Amino acid sequence: MMCGIRVWRLVSRWSVVLGALLLIAGGCADDKPTADGPAVVADAGGDAPADAGSDALPPGTPSLVCPGAPSCPKGAGGELLVGTAKVVINPSGCEPYTDTNDDYHHDKDEPYTDLNNNGAFDPCWLAGFGNNQPSNGVNDDLQARVLVLRQDDTTLALVSVDLIGLFFDETEAMRQMLDPSLGIDLLLVGATHNHNGPDTVGIWGRTLGEGGVDPKYMAELRQKIVGAVTAAAKALVPARVIYAETKTVDKNGSTEPYVSDSRDPVVIDPTLTMLRFVAKSDSSTVATLVHWAHHPESWGSKRRMYSADFVRFVRDGVENGVRGRSGVGGTTIYFQGALGGQIGPNRVKPIDADGKPVTEKGEGWARAIGDAVAAFALDALSASTDSDDAPALSFATTKTELTVENVLYHQAFKLGAMKRRVVGYDETKPPGPNNKPRIPTELASIHIGKAHFATVPGELHPEIAIGYDKAHSYSWPQVDPNNKNPPDMSKAPAGPYLKDLMTGRYKMVLGLTPDFVGYIIPRFNFETHFSLPYLLEAEGDHYEETNSIGPDTDADLSAALSGLFKQGL
Repeated sequence: MMCGIRVWRLVSRWSVVLGALLLIAGGCADDKPTADGPAVVADAGGDAPADAGSDALPPGTPSLVCPGAPSCPKGAGGELLVGTAKVVINPSGCEPYTDTNDDYHHDKDEPYTDLNNNGAFDPCWLAGFGNNQPSNGVNDDLQARVLVLRQDDTTLALVSVDLIGLFFDETEAMRQMLDPSLGIDLLLVGATHNHNGPDTVGIWGRTLGEGGVDPKYMAELRQKIVGAVTAAAKALVPARVIYAETKTVDKNGSTEPYVSDSRDPVVIDPTLTMLRFVAKSDSSTVATLVHWAHHPESWGSKRRMYSADFVRFVRDGVENGVRGRSGVGGTTIYFQGALGGQIGPNRVKPIDADGKPVTEKGEGWARAIGDAVAAFALDALSASTDSDDAPALSFATTKTELTVENVLYHQAFKLGAMKRRVVGYDETKPPGPNNKPRIPTELASIHIGKAHFATVPGELHPEIAIGYDKAHSYSWPQVDPNNKNPPDMSKAPAGPYLKDLMTGRYKMVLGLTPDFVGYIIPRFNFETHFSLPYLLEAEGDHYEETNSIGPDTDADLSAALSGLFKQGL
């Protein structure tokens, strides 16, 4: 969940209403009217009981290892087969309206088109930047893009969707919908964390008490993704892989035209990594996996249209060419990286194709960033001499549970707003040390030849992955000298960090895959408000805590992943 309007700017709209609601219910809440808001989720196809049994494993214990499991016994060594597909996932039936006062919200006296003739305004809500923001059409298509990889008995399906996020329950529901004859051992669905898509979480409706999720849309979404995975699994061809990597920095070594961080300590990982899968039959591109970290919110809060944001331009540019470079064809799939904190466009000064600065957020801003990233990708692919005719495919997963400390989410469970599975919690009793909800989730370690991927179920702060070297701050001071409540860098943890523990030449963290639990913040820099934790943010750069499930998430996830890595998985 991400940056947005500071807490004191819309206190009357959020903290009074939501705070009163939750205090009456016995707790506190975040009042931050941001792009992400609290992690309240969409219906994942049926409510699981709150006291459902635990399926967590000791940290690092694998739940599935391929090759090696009964479903995938044969070892990696055969040809790599690759298939891809894509599908448009725009909501349908969205009723447009006229924003007569141009405030980006729908007022009751503003006219709308009653498409279903029921005498009521039935919009599709935008996911982010507060409540009561209806979509007013489609600027460019939202998509789900699929990459299926098979080697011998091991088959992996990776999906990237142009959405704010999907909870693990949704991935589990889609796994159950897959035809067993497809032979897919593992399906992972990740989100680009797009802020110009529909509410798939449940808290961006007309008011804070009205969820913005359309159950019909969610059912259609599951069907569409499963259909695309099926199509990709039926279109497999032998392929080799070309690896490429670069950093999105200008000639002066600055990330400022492309990506920034506005939370102290400033830590940016501008690494851009590509895996281009080339058909052995004719050397044509089947698919290109692009991995980078940047919040898709280039349109800013003043937008009414669905759009894939800068990701659209990255994909189009890599496929079709951009800024004088030839495209590689095929299907480009963008996967999000460690974008936690404020990794994104907020301090960026993008440059357009003519070398002119873009000064206002919107489609031009998104194009400038996306085109630049695509150009970096094409240059790196063109210069690459690193390829593999038979890259080995393997993966391991582990299941864990994350403790929810955030009192807002406690109330979301109690009020029925959160639809995901919860364990270890008696919602008839007040939350306390012995009654804290836990949410089951899954982590994965994936190897594709020289590339190693680690999935994380939220917005990982990049310092957890790469550490605190001041070089990671690029052109910005690591800590703003004017910060009235700066982080104590003497308490920053020493390595090894997540990427230090990973193997392979190319290391990638897949953010928001296959879950959405908010910000994952280093424990030493996790600070809540002294009197109203999670309802208000602590002084300084501590907005993310209000949209985090709690301070233990970093350690819990790191233990689970490092446990897999130490076993060579």
